[in-house]
Amino acid sequence: MAKPKSCILCGIPINVGMKVFAIVEMFLVLMHLKHFYELAAELHQFQQHTNWCNVSVTMLVRGLFCIQLLVQCVAACFLYFVGYQKKNMIVCWIWILVSFITVNCFLGLFVCANIFQPEKDAFCVGRDYRSWTAIGVVELYLLYGIWVVVEYIQWLKNGEAVGELVDVAAEVVKSVVEVFQGSKKQSKTTQSPGTAVLQPE
Repeated sequence: MAKPKSCILCGIPINVGMKVFAIVEMFLVLMHLKHFYELAAELHQFQQHTNWCNVSVTMLVRGLFCIQLLVQCVAACFLYFVGYQKKNMIVCWIWILVSFITVNCFLGLFVCANIFQPEKDAFCVGRDYRSWTAIGVVELYLLYGIWVVVEYIQWLKNGEAVGELVDVAAEVVKSVVEVFQGSKKQSKTTQSPGTAVLQPE
């Protein structure tokens, strides 16, 4: 494999950074489980006090966001156990796609929560700029993780290219050695070790 380059922010090799991020991401996504509990509680309360026809746009987007978070949780586990440990670039690309969709779902939720009657939506009640800032920091962390995974994929590609060059060079050297040894053996067999030396009478 090619020598891993260091991260420009933390200075550790990209393969080590990928391992750390994959482990942190796998446990950090468990924090999203509270969104499912909150949404289920709000839907239960909503069902008791109003008609389902009055479901707000924000609540619909929240439902889609929760579904996407569930996909994010599964993708995070695959990122560590398959993407990192098995060095599977396809799984890494799938995680990048899922994370990109998650970030866009958050942006859509932020827009809907601040445009479509936020005072009537339970999700927006009591949520100030500090709450949105905390969520935004998590999404920025996710964007940083996308960059880490992309750099890890590039390192894997470079490592495969270097590995192929090393294999080719090894085959060439092996062939040259075999040819040299074969020619050396052939030169020995062409000599007549049993030739008698004629003595003068």
